[in-house]
Amino acid sequence: MNIPSQVMKAASELRAMYGEHVEHLGEFQGAQAYYYRFPDDVDAGFPSVYLIKDGELTEISGFFALE
Repeated sequence: MNIPSQVMKAASELRAMYGEHVEHLGEFQGAQAYYYRFPDDVDAGFPSVYLIKDGELTEISGFFALE
């Protein structure tokens, strides 16, 4: 699956630091969900999750991102 350009742009800092690791998670509450998968040797805390619904991007983090 192609990752939308909005997601790639939102994850651009992480991609520049750690490489191209944006992945599709599936559907969440009617939105397509994507996340940045940190390399195994990076301690990063909560994941960065991006939701796209009706062309709008929402970035979530914290405990909500674990759902």
